[in-house]
Amino acid sequence: MASQFSVFVSRSRSTDPAKIALEESIVAALDKEPHIRIHVIPPLYDLRPGSLAVQAMRDAAGDTAVLSWIYERATRWVLHSLDVRGFADEVSEAESQETAASSDRRRRTLTCLDLRSRPDAASFAEAIRQLAQGAEWYESAPNAERADTPGSGEAGTLERRWYPVIDYARCTNCMECIDFCLFGVYGVDDADRILVEQPDQCRKGCPACSRVCPEHAIMFPMHATPAIAGATGDVVPLKLDLSQIFGGAAEPGDARTLAMSERERHLKPVRPEAGSDRLDQLLDELDEFDARE
Repeated sequence: MASQFSVFVSRSRSTDPAKIALEESIVAALDKEPHIRIHVIPPLYDLRPGSLAVQAMRDAAGDTAVLSWIYERATRWVLHSLDVRGFADEVSEAESQETAASSDRRRRTLTCLDLRSRPDAASFAEAIRQLAQGAEWYESAPNAERADTPGSGEAGTLERRWYPVIDYARCTNCMECIDFCLFGVYGVDDADRILVEQPDQCRKGCPACSRVCPEHAIMFPMHATPAIAGATGDVVPLKLDLSQIFGGAAEPGDARTLAMSERERHLKPVRPEAGSDRLDQLLDELDEFDARE
């Protein structure tokens, strides 16, 4: 069966007209493109493993690109946490042999694109066309219709989530995060590998565990600080020594004090207040605006 190049455009959380216009323009530019199938999905970071959008990403047979409003590194590991696979270093030798031996299973390539990384829809459309033309399993297929994929099987607004994402390319399994977190977010798998076991136990807005990770392997994709949100390159160092956090004094205002204060602040019981949902939304949008400056 002929394969298509799949493109998943993740909506922004915000109602910024410029962002909405960019999303729609990208979809319009690619909608009638041969061999490319467009999926419009809710914000990637807010999706849950059982959602229809996640299932669509898992089921995409050909090479795939995911466009979102978070850093490309963060996108890659959010997809990993949702069990969406396709990156070369995720395919074991045994899986590669199994794929090669099967005529109906083809290894695909996943590409992540940050929707803030290019100036306009035309440049994104051209990048997608180049990826589609160079796709390993690219074959002729009829034009695809735009597919708006819902985030879940239920009606209503998608819940805004806040949880840590682990970059396993950097993680050394040192367990400092599980020792530092007091909210029961982290656990280990059968191989004693650290994992985010209870993501919804995380306190919204608290990034303290990312500050104590020696390898900068923990991300919160919606945080205003690029180093915490998953940026690469020249970012502010976050490496901390837990022995200093628990055993020694720190200068006021430094990163160690900040990590401790963030954790302690979020230990306080949360009291629901009238209008708190709207306040959360405004704070999220303010953080997002600050992060883009």
